[in-house]
Amino acid sequence: MNFQQQIAVKNIDLKHPEWVCYAPFWDRMALLYDGGVDILKSAADFLMKRPKEQADVFASRVDRFTYHNHVGTSIDYYLAAIFEKPPQIEPSGDRKLAGKDRDFYYKFSEDCDAKNTSLVDKFREILKSLILYRKAYILVDLPPKLGDHASLGAEETSGQLDPLLVLYDPRQAINWQCDKIGRLEWIIFKVRTVETRPMKKPVVSDRWYYFDKTDFAVYYMEVPENGVIEDDSVAELEDSGRHPFSEQGMLPVIQLEIPNGLWLMNRAYLPAIDHLNTENVLSWALTMAALAMPVIISDAQVTPTLTEAGFIQLPIGSSYAWTEPAGTSFEHLARREHSLVEHIFRAFYLVAQARTTDATPAQQSGYSKEQDMAPAKKMLNLFGDLIRASIGAVMNRVSFLRGDKTEWSVTGLEFPEESPQGDVDMITSAMALNIPSDLVEKELYKKVIDSLFPEIKRELRDKMYTEIDAAESREKRAEALMKAAAEPLGKMMEGV
Repeated sequence: MNFQQQIAVKNIDLKHPEWVCYAPFWDRMALLYDGGVDILKSAADFLMKRPKEQADVFASRVDRFTYHNHVGTSIDYYLAAIFEKPPQIEPSGDRKLAGKDRDFYYKFSEDCDAKNTSLVDKFREILKSLILYRKAYILVDLPPKLGDHASLGAEETSGQLDPLLVLYDPRQAINWQCDKIGRLEWIIFKVRTVETRPMKKPVVSDRWYYFDKTDFAVYYMEVPENGVIEDDSVAELEDSGRHPFSEQGMLPVIQLEIPNGLWLMNRAYLPAIDHLNTENVLSWALTMAALAMPVIISDAQVTPTLTEAGFIQLPIGSSYAWTEPAGTSFEHLARREHSLVEHIFRAFYLVAQARTTDATPAQQSGYSKEQDMAPAKKMLNLFGDLIRASIGAVMNRVSFLRGDKTEWSVTGLEFPEESPQGDVDMITSAMALNIPSDLVEKELYKKVIDSLFPEIKRELRDKMYTEIDAAESREKRAEALMKAAAEPLGKMMEGV
């Protein structure tokens, strides 16, 4: 495709209707996750302003803004729990890696983006994007060429043929088109960068990355110092050509999207906003109550002098009081705040983390906490299934670019909802029933394998299953043992 050397920014910067709908909320969700200084800078956007509230009063409330980051705690739980034990990523079947292939994939697992990010850490970022925004985009590409090489070997030695991964979150995917079954036909990513230079002002620039089934293009524009993009602004073509997947007619971009039911941040968004405002209202009310103003009731003109160590002299017949409120609303606000904390954690299926020391002994018991965490384990298993499939898809794309035709098997990231010992005890009890069925017996043995080795390679598990299916029944094995034990006795009797 022949791309224009210049293109109007207002054309290439067009936004998809879905992006227009969700982008403001994606930014707020990111701030609720980041917390700290990031959300403090946008405090005025989160605090609810009372009708006709004076500007200086609202400004004071903004100055006293506070935020307890339950959203970040909840999401980080999943990011830590999912990858507590890294997945096992190995070639399928009996294929073994050797030589350059082994060296490359070891290096790729430690640095998959030329920024020293391991493959596990990259997928931790991908999972965070999915939980926060429901989408993530993975670009599988070759590094940009740094110059011409004398031979293919020199190009390979320079690392120009080593694939790398680039992650885009949906805030950067500004426009796209899908076919009838939901596959991307083209997509545009917009990335803003700030380039700092010694003893000069930083340069802010925008780049638009366009990909379709055969070609790519990169457009560049330097943002004016005032940040205003004029209607007649143009972007310059910086690079273009055919991408590595053009012969297959598919984009180099893998789009990951989860159902709304797994979009946990969307469920927690409104409770988090409500909690933020309730917490700040309670904090402001307590501050104002603690800094109560004096009230003097008198017919005379009173000009008292107030000091920390002085005294107040009032005319005879005057009365003195404070504007401290009765505080009846404080208790309701505190209960409401605690309820919203539980709503936030419940939206993330983490009820146990919302428990406090005020909970009843039954709620604080180990069994109760285990039951509270059961829904979270179901979510972990769903996310584990998604991440395993995504890693496999990415690794297959990488193998395609390298031309080594390796297919990958990803295991692990499984979270049994019951303890293995509990399963084994149940299976042992079932075996003691001596059910007269070889099929039942073999299925129980397979259940033991699943319980004791949840993260075993699928190929090895299949071999174990095959051995179990081919083995004789327990009764026949017992008869064989008895016969083997009786043979030495029989020989002794023959000697007598």
